[in-house]
Amino acid sequence: ESEGHFKGLVNALWAAVVSLDPQGRVVLWNPLAEIVFGCSGAEAVGRRLTDLIAVDGNTAFRQLLEKRTAHYEEVVVRTKSGRDVPVEVSVFEAGVGLTKWTNLIVRDISDRRQIEDELRNRDLRLRQALQVSRSFSFEWDPATDKVARSMECGPLLGLHGDEATQDTGRKFFQRVHPEDRERFSEVIRALTPERPSYTTTYR
Repeated sequence: ESEGHFKGLVNALWAAVVSLDPQGRVVLWNPLAEIVFGCSGAEAVGRRLTDLIAVDGNTAFRQLLEKRTAHYEEVVVRTKSGRDVPVEVSVFEAGVGLTKWTNLIVRDISDRRQIEDELRNRDLRLRQALQVSRSFSFEWDPATDKVARSMECGPLLGLHGDEATQDTGRKFFQRVHPEDRERFSEVIRALTPERPSYTTTYR
C-alpha cells in the first residue's frame, strides 16, 4: 500500500521523476519522464539512462549525472529523436546502506524560455524604437525618489554611465535651469494615474 501511495505521489508531480540503480539503470520512470525524454516507461525501465538520450549534444546533462549536486541547473537534453528540450534538473543520491540510487527531478522549461525570448525581443524592439525617435523611457518612485532610465537617455540629457540610468528626482531637478524649475515642478505635480505622462520643455 505504501509503495502504491509513493508511486501515486510521483506520478502526480508536475515534473519528470527518474531513479537509477547503482549501475545507472532506470528503476523509476513517471509519465512526465515519458514526455520529456520521448520514451515510454516500458522501454526505459531496466535500461541505462544514457542509452535513452542522444549520443551527441548531452555533455552538460551527462556531467550533471556524475556531479549529483542536488540543486537545480538548467541544461538542454537532446532526445533520441534529436529533439532539444530545455530543462531544469536536480540530481541527488539516496538509498539505504551501501545501495545508493541516483534520482533526477526534471522540469521542462520550454514555455518559460519562449516567454523570456519574447520579452527580450520586445525589449530590443522598444530600444530600437527609442533610438530612432530620439526618446528614452524612465520610472520614478516618489516614495524613494529613485529614478531608473533607459540607456538611450545619455546623449539626450548629456549624462554618462550610472548617472544616466540610475538617478534621483532631486538630482535631476537640480540640473533644470533655475528659471524653469517652478514650471517644471507644476508639470510633475499635475501627474495622476489618469494622466501619467507629460509634455514640456525646459533648459
